[in-house]
Amino acid sequence: MTIDAATGTSLRPPTESSGLAAPAPTLRARRTARLAMAGFAFVLLLGAVAMAAPWLAPHDPTRQSLRDRLAAPTLEAPDGRARLLGTR
Repeated sequence: MTIDAATGTSLRPPTESSGLAAPAPTLRARRTARLAMAGFAFVLLLGAVAMAAPWLAPHDPTRQSLRDRLAAPTLEAPDGRARLLGTR
């Protein structure tokens, strides 16, 4: 091995690897990264559902009629049309 007198470094060409393997991530680091990605994906899913809310539930929640909701099933609609099996 020859050493450069001016710099004190080796004149040998660099090799592909220094012989030391890169440290492998620990199990805790892998689990943390996986949980972080799962959490991030869940937050993105919630954001997408929130953005699509007007299309998923297009009816106004304040325009409800509890009286109509709790009424017993009838075979005739208020406008005189027949209903199949008492459905609304």
